Amino acid sequence: MDTYAYPNFPKWKWYRTTRSLMEALRFCLIRTVRH
Repeated sequence: MDTYAYPNFPKWKWYRTTRSLMEALRFCLIRTVRH
């Protein structure tokens, strides 16, 4: 994704969104492994 295309979207928001996505992915993985 191009950050220059979204000047109103700060970097910390990108970082936060990516982090929450990774957390959700890890949660799904753990759930799949336990079942």
